[in-house]
Amino acid sequence: MTDSCFIEILKHEIVPAMGCTEPAASALAGAKARELIGKDEVAEVRISASRDMVKNAMGVSIPGCLLKGLSAAVALGIAGGDTARKLSILSDVDEKMVDYASTLEPVLELAGDVPSLYVCVSVKSKTGHEA
Repeated sequence: MTDSCFIEILKHEIVPAMGCTEPAASALAGAKARELIGKDEVAEVRISASRDMVKNAMGVSIPGCLLKGLSAAVALGIAGGDTARKLSILSDVDEKMVDYASTLEPVLELAGDVPSLYVCVSVKSKTGHEA
């Protein structure tokens, strides 16, 4: 393979991320779940994640705020993350998002028999919609 071929593969596969990639991926999963239930008010948040995902993200500070960890990243994604921003989803955290995210209480559980970097977020709205 030529150098230019490698460069083209890298250009296609690598995307910018804001902060650590595990919280960014978790925020993206939260934002997607929120997107799927629409404007309904979120009543319940469940996170299923691999041991390595939890280990790599639990103590990581989120850019632009004082929150830390996987659950906070998911809550921020739900609170207003834009899925179009991909792994840069945490680059526009604002006070309104932090305030709303702080009201959410995600339930985090370890997933078994999954890839080492795995996160799944499910939300239930007060009207019963689930994603």
